[in-house]
Amino acid sequence: MGRRLDPLTSTTPKCLVEVNGQPIILNALDQFSRYGLQRIVIVIGHLGDRVRDALGSHHGEIPIHYVENPVYEDTNNIYSLWLAREYCDRDTVLMEADVLFQPELAEQLCATMPGNIALVDDFKPHMDGTVVEVNERMEICNIIPGALQTEEFDYKGKYKTVNIYSFQADFLQHSFLPALHDYMQRHGKDKYYELVISALISSGNTQIRALRVAGSKWIEIDDFVDLERARIMFSTPHQIYRQVEGLYGGFWRYDFSDYSYLYNLYFPPAAMLSELRRNMRQVLCNYPSGLREILAYLQNWVGVEADKLAIGNGASEIIAAIKRTVLKRMTVAVPTFNEYYDGLPDHKINFYHSEPNDFAIDLVAFAESVEKSGSNVAV
Repeated sequence: MGRRLDPLTSTTPKCLVEVNGQPIILNALDQFSRYGLQRIVIVIGHLGDRVRDALGSHHGEIPIHYVENPVYEDTNNIYSLWLAREYCDRDTVLMEADVLFQPELAEQLCATMPGNIALVDDFKPHMDGTVVEVNERMEICNIIPGALQTEEFDYKGKYKTVNIYSFQADFLQHSFLPALHDYMQRHGKDKYYELVISALISSGNTQIRALRVAGSKWIEIDDFVDLERARIMFSTPHQIYRQVEGLYGGFWRYDFSDYSYLYNLYFPPAAMLSELRRNMRQVLCNYPSGLREILAYLQNWVGVEADKLAIGNGASEIIAAIKRTVLKRMTVAVPTFNEYYDGLPDHKINFYHSEPNDFAIDLVAFAESVEKSGSNVAV
């Protein structure tokens, strides 16, 4: 149902949510239809009629079959797959309809078929959900759903499932579907089919190979953070620039480097990072110390009396405070961080232009410009 994308999904099925003008599911159909699909089977539930209306009866020349899950609100993908069991009579690509991916990913999987294959990727911090462990032959030996990943869980050596699989007909008919039915009988219909795959692997009678897709872009879209990341990820460099030029930081989410933002290359030191790692729960779950206590500790560290220290939430807050209080006129060497002079009237700013070739500053000339302009603040 895509509740984490509500209110967007209150009127649009999650699979029809658009990324840069194209519905998520249409991207998947376009990519896989290049490789000889005989039919497409879509299990529908929430706003299912809109999916039918949007996709129709064929994708190109490939027929589309719809299977309705009337109890989608109370069940999970294990039951949706069970409802489509009559279509599991041939080699099948099984995937979730909220995964957006590059063409190379479909090409890689189809070039490896037939086989029982799970697409996986190197685990990254922004990912969540099911991860797997593999042996030296890249066969999956353990599946760990997100619900079993505690705060002490070690992601080293783990791979994230892409939620795209290839299964052979024999495996589907004689192993997976019977196990699916048994699992629902014992545990209910509100579970994930990955748990069934995990049980089959643990039994020792099933081998599913992990196919690593490192280098191919993909993303599972569960919430608005994912949706924004997808829009950036699948844009041209010019489109990316236009979308992020109004942002203030957070660029690490979009897999590119920002060379214009202010960075302290010496902070935080390694010892501080280690201390934060050891005490992250306390840092996150407890109320922070007050300003007076922080200043008391800080004055001993920097060797400056507390009443001469100012603490701000980033450089911009300190700059704003200076502009509101002590500043009469400012000389600023440009180009520089525009927060230094944004919002100031012209009569309070004196620009000193650095050398255009290498941005070098003649300190003597700069000092003379400060003095001549009557500035009491220089940057």
